[in-house]
Amino acid sequence: MEDDIIKHKTEFAKMMLQNIAPLRAATTIFTRDMKTALRVSREWPEDVDVLRIKQELVANNEAFLLPDKASLALAVWNKMQSDGVDADDYAKLARLYADLHGYIEKQKEAPVVNNTIILPRAIEVPTYINDDEWAAEAERQQAELLGHSRTRN
Repeated sequence: MEDDIIKHKTEFAKMMLQNIAPLRAATTIFTRDMKTALRVSREWPEDVDVLRIKQELVANNEAFLLPDKASLALAVWNKMQSDGVDADDYAKLARLYADLHGYIEKQKEAPVVNNTIILPRAIEVPTYINDDEWAAEAERQQAELLGHSRTRN
């Protein structure tokens, strides 16, 4: 019995956080017992357990507190129709409203293809016994390169 009361108080607290009127919340919970629903709608909005449950739900950032898509679209529409909305804000709100209703098609992202081909390569590094041998080979190579460059012109 006590568990049922706590369960009903939790449902009532959730509905109160969603700005549902106490009488409507109570009649939703107690559909067959109007006398109990009337008593609950008067007493539970100030009930200690209900107030504690509401605080816990808000502290836990429960997802049911967020508006659904239709409620959000209605709020955006009402803001668009209100006085004092300049053209720039109206355009932004209209874009948001159209996006909520799916009037704006989302661009499909092209799949990323990352084909990397790695070819094994090797660098030949000659080894010399001493620095004199290296210097002699470098001079020979330079002379050969100069000979090639003179014949090309």
